[in-house]
Amino acid sequence: MILDTPKIAIQLVTYWTPSGQKEIERCLKALERLRYPKDRWALVIVDNPSSQGSASEYIQKEWFPKIGASLP
Repeated sequence: MILDTPKIAIQLVTYWTPSGQKEIERCLKALERLRYPKDRWALVIVDNPSSQGSASEYIQKEWFPKIGASLP
């Protein structure tokens, strides 16, 4: 009996701080290396703005172009 690979969702909650960009980048680079079929998982990013701003612009500029290639 062959079991289908289950569909999963990974949720990344961001909090923008001076070191926030490095933390987000480290996490997303790790997800790019994930050996799980890209059509079987979804990435949900929750931007939790801080008093220092939001990660939204950074994520849209740097990571949205990778959707469909190295990220689902």
